[in-house]
Amino acid sequence: KVEAAHCTCKAGVGETCTHVTALLFNVEATVRICGTRSVTDEPAHWVLLGNMTKIQKVLSDSNMLSEKLQSKTVDLSKAINLVESLKKTMVYYQTESFFDDLGISTQHIPKQSIQKARKLHDSLVNSTLGQHVDPDSKQMFRIQVFYPVIDCMMGEMERRFSRLNCNIMKGIQALNPSSGTFLREEDVLFLARAYDSNTDDLKHEVPQIRRVLERLAKSDETVPTTLLKFVSFLESYNDVFFELFRLCKIAVVLPVSSASCERTFFALRIIKNYLRSTMTEERLSNLSILTKKNCVAVVIAGMLRTAGSSEKIISR
Repeated sequence: KVEAAHCTCKAGVGETCTHVTALLFNVEATVRICGTRSVTDEPAHWVLLGNMTKIQKVLSDSNMLSEKLQSKTVDLSKAINLVESLKKTMVYYQTESFFDDLGISTQHIPKQSIQKARKLHDSLVNSTLGQHVDPDSKQMFRIQVFYPVIDCMMGEMERRFSRLNCNIMKGIQALNPSSGTFLREEDVLFLARAYDSNTDDLKHEVPQIRRVLERLAKSDETVPTTLLKFVSFLESYNDVFFELFRLCKIAVVLPVSSASCERTFFALRIIKNYLRSTMTEERLSNLSILTKKNCVAVVIAGMLRTAGSSEKIISR
């Protein structure tokens, strides 16, 4: 029992020191947990690394969707069908029957005891507060590893591919002339409602632009085959197809994914290597644009070769 205590530090002279209080708290905590067993005192159940390869099927299914969305010629309507299929598959992965079929196994490996310094043997405490629950091998892996991974993947899919986002993706794909759902009124209206367009005017514009394109095809004139060309084509009919032209401009600038940005940053290491470490920002930006647009770079290179050969002819 402590009846009185006093500290000899400068603050303790004025009775404003907290050293005594801290010491008492430390003594009380040491006495309270000295009889408990720490986590390192108990034998541990380690999950074998081979179990991580058994959930490769779960990760490979999501990788299929990732590769589909990162493709340069991605069909967003087909990607939505793949998303819905993957959601149903994830629900099946949460069942106990699927987990039992994985054949998860664990191995009991006791931990090595920690060597304590002889001088600190009586005062060093390696323990955590609270009750320690012995892990149950397979049950622990299912609750602490497998199910959290599935829940995290499903949560991210619900956040990124919500109903609104999927409707926007359908609307963007419906404005692509090379798509099988080109100018499908139902899909175009999904995008129109998301961006507060006049749906009544849009219902009149879609059939009219479809007839215009059919007449162009019959007269052997150039018909737009990409979204960018379709926007350029509608620019001359801006006053007539105002709502449709507005949606096409939104679809052009709307970033569906960050795949193109990721490809640009991936090429940064190739552009600015150790031999080009003193490259200025302006030159780096120009080379990045050329790397992103490979076709433009090839055309420019051909023009330079042509110009170089012509200069040689002139100099001769």
